[in-house]
Amino acid sequence: MVWNHADTPLLAKALELAIEALRETERLPENAAIMRNAIREAIESGTTDLEALVEIGARSLSR
Repeated sequence: MVWNHADTPLLAKALELAIEALRETERLPENAAIMRNAIREAIESGTTDLEALVEIGARSLSR
């Protein structure tokens, strides 16, 4: 079995915190998917700092 480091509790926690930081009207499935992909990409690139991952998720919506 190959371990996928991008599907970890770290991804889940970072995504949860990033979504909680959004206004309620911005908490949409589309935004969550964008943030999840950005956070996953960062984890795959080696980022493991939770605060940095939350920031990456938040910035992904302003692209």
